[in-house]
Amino acid sequence: MAAIWHLKNIFWNETIWLPDKLNWDIIRKQERASYAQFNDLYYAFPVAIVLLFVRFCVERFIFTPLGICLGLKATHPKKAADNLVLEKAFQANGRISYKQIQGLAKQLEWTERKIERWLRQRTVQQKKPQALSKFTESSWRFSFYSTTFLYGFYTLYDKQWFWDTKYCWYDYPDHSVTNDIWWYYMIELGFYWSLTFSQFMDVKRKDFFQMFIHHIITIMLLSFSWACNFWRIGTLVLVIHDFADIPLELTKMAKYIGHKQLTDSLFLIFAVAWIASRLGLFPCRRGFLHDYESLPHPTEGVPACQ
Repeated sequence: MAAIWHLKNIFWNETIWLPDKLNWDIIRKQERASYAQFNDLYYAFPVAIVLLFVRFCVERFIFTPLGICLGLKATHPKKAADNLVLEKAFQANGRISYKQIQGLAKQLEWTERKIERWLRQRTVQQKKPQALSKFTESSWRFSFYSTTFLYGFYTLYDKQWFWDTKYCWYDYPDHSVTNDIWWYYMIELGFYWSLTFSQFMDVKRKDFFQMFIHHIITIMLLSFSWACNFWRIGTLVLVIHDFADIPLELTKMAKYIGHKQLTDSLFLIFAVAWIASRLGLFPCRRGFLHDYESLPHPTEGVPACQ
């Protein structure tokens, strides 16, 4: 128990997470409901459940019919019959040799032809997912990123730190959270929790583990920024990143319906948006460390900002 407590103190070291002359006791004294609280992060789980339900509804009743109208087929590959022995062999080996097929046929009292047919169906089932399924997944993400970007821009438009990032540091950590910012953070956090859960049910892609790690790291960054009251910086990062994801998902949708010219045009738009936001606004315009170091001394009359 002492070792766990020691590791906890190392991880939450004030010199790592907080600026000079600030400690966790000051953060803990902010007990008013208008301040970011660590317990707020639990609300992301019911938000994730709601988003999963909304996703199920819009994919089934809106995006699936839309994909079919655009020429995608709704036929499903024939599912291999449930068989624990064959499933275990398939997962363990992937490519099964003829000798193994003979052993499985003898064990299950099946013909070798029947074993081979099952393996073909199982391979098709795993490696050739429907373009329609991919289209509906990208359509959902496109809808979410578009909505949250517009909501984030609308929410941040009248905030001082949106136009001048020095206000991310003025009066820190005395930054009260308004309802619109609270919902913006919880919806974004809930979305990444929902992606983490649904990834095990979605079409399995080659970058499955990379995206899983990406979602976990994103959740950690959002949670830490909220816990340390760095949510002003977090909102700027969110709105910048959502911007480039919109044309990315549109490009995928165009690719799945087989429209090459539209795909190329949208990819060009995505490249410009990604370079402008991720390589321009994010590292250069933001300049958080420079902003913090260039702040006037508290005795010079720092403007109050709530």
